[in-house]
Amino acid sequence: MAEESNSKKRSKLFLLLVSILMAGAFLVPTFLGVTPLLFGGGSSPSSTADAPSSAQRKQLEDQVRGFEAVLQREPENPIALDGFLRAKLGLIQIGAAKIDEVVPTLEKLAKINPQDTRYTMMLAQAKEQTQDLEGAAQVYRDVLKGQPGDLTALAGLSTLLSRQKRPESAIGLLQDTLRDAPKLNQSTPGTVDVMQVQIMLGKIFAQEKRYEDAIKTFDEAAKVDPKDFQPLLFKAMTFKEQGKKEEAKSFFDRALALAPTQYKDLITRSAAELNPAPASGGTPSSPSPAASPSTEGGLTPAMPGANPAQPNTSASPNPGGATSGATSGASPADVPVESPSPAGESPKPAN
Repeated sequence: MAEESNSKKRSKLFLLLVSILMAGAFLVPTFLGVTPLLFGGGSSPSSTADAPSSAQRKQLEDQVRGFEAVLQREPENPIALDGFLRAKLGLIQIGAAKIDEVVPTLEKLAKINPQDTRYTMMLAQAKEQTQDLEGAAQVYRDVLKGQPGDLTALAGLSTLLSRQKRPESAIGLLQDTLRDAPKLNQSTPGTVDVMQVQIMLGKIFAQEKRYEDAIKTFDEAAKVDPKDFQPLLFKAMTFKEQGKKEEAKSFFDRALALAPTQYKDLITRSAAELNPAPASGGTPSSPSPAASPSTEGGLTPAMPGANPAQPNTSASPNPGGATSGATSGASPADVPVESPSPAGESPKPAN
């Protein structure tokens, strides 16, 4: 069972890292399925067909008031807190509430459910999106104190540091984790997934155009499991970024041969961009945004039944009953989206 859970974590983190490197930009995980639109400044939906009805908004607002009434009597009621969070997220998604309004609720849920890191990761993302970068970094570090190999926290903190233009801090975080991995894994096997941490490190090297270091790191990752396609794919992407088409094609082909079926289309699309077909006008076409992973392979909102537009009115979730990375739905860190800073604001560096 533990091995199966670790496999799920690897698959989900792989999709996160692939989209980060393929997009060539700093990306961060989404926040319980809330769209990039909301995180990008709360612009109005581009199509009136997607606009929420007044009845949907009223339903969500009624749910918020109902859960607030329960919480006035029982401030620590986990079911009411979870229901309030779901309803508020629904309002955030339609632009009727702000992200900072759920931070106190997430803090309570994270405290009540310390073993369920979904809430903790959502809290970190909420703080990051509200420009409390120091607070977000501290949440990630608190997770890593108790779970030094938590892949979601490592990815979140290293990405946050990279976004702050502090790549050396991100590199140091991951190198320290790899340095401590043998001792940690000897004490508790499986604490640190060495290959995945090496892939994260190689990805940052590639972003910083330290291509030689990136290639060496992906080679080290490949030694951990020669039958795993991921290090080969990231090595191919690095060669592709350098314009080394022949080397890139060779490693794309090797990765494709080893990859499970659900990843083959993604690899094929990326490899095809080495020689893009000309557009109808005769000019080369731009790379397709379809290179980002689809929702197949476990990329679903963190809480089953938590569609904000059609909220679960049963108020009977069991958020504490699932462990990170092994739930039927994906963790908040599974679906990557861009996280631009609001216009005119400069993020404060995290310590």
